[in-house]
Amino acid sequence: MLALLLATSSPAPAETPVAPTAPEVPTCSALRPTFRVGSRSYPAGSAFSVDLDGETVLVTAHHLLGPGGGLPSQLSGPQVATEVALVTVADAFGGTLCGSSSEALIVPDAQPMGDGTHRDLALFVPKVPTGVDRIQTVERPKLAPRQLATTAPAVGSTLFVATGFTGQEAKTFPAEVVEVSETSLYYRFEDPSLELRATSGAALLDADGVVVGMHLGGGELEDGTLIGAGNPAPAIRQRLEAALTARKK
Repeated sequence: MLALLLATSSPAPAETPVAPTAPEVPTCSALRPTFRVGSRSYPAGSAFSVDLDGETVLVTAHHLLGPGGGLPSQLSGPQVATEVALVTVADAFGGTLCGSSSEALIVPDAQPMGDGTHRDLALFVPKVPTGVDRIQTVERPKLAPRQLATTAPAVGSTLFVATGFTGQEAKTFPAEVVEVSETSLYYRFEDPSLELRATSGAALLDADGVVVGMHLGGGELEDGTLIGAGNPAPAIRQRLEAALTARKK
């Protein structure tokens, strides 16, 4: 009887948390952009596209349009609309051309991350093929835009950076959110050996493939921890909505 009581009163063993499953990364969802500024064309960083109320927009990091991407000086938010002649985007893993844009949306307060990460944002409206171009591009892959979250990820949650990392075959890389606010997002990579070069501008996804932020860079702490910094989804959404509204006026 005592054995039975002990058995029935003992707490159940704690369940091992199930790691979130990485989201799928279809062709033309994780992108590599090439910018043409004046007579100069250069590849830099990463990009992705989102669908906001039926509008598809290319999203990348503003600091790529400056010394962070290879230009001699940083473009301002308004200058992006006048100085960037063309952006072409290719699939980050297959290299297939996915689309292009010659129209930037103006993000007035855009700037590289500093006292926050929320202003490091560049937006472009992709071209829609028409006429002969449309016939010629029937068989080409099209952009695969994602949905943009309305809220930032919670501390302790897992997000996934979706782009190619040097020397890696995977398409997503998990990280744990360690700090989040209206103006910043920081996360700890599961794999501290990752090389972050050319990953700025990549989508930060939840397990459902929804964009919860944009990766901007990072660095290694003294203890070997690899920390990433990103632009949280609400800050992206706020500026994207404002830019699309201004475009329609």
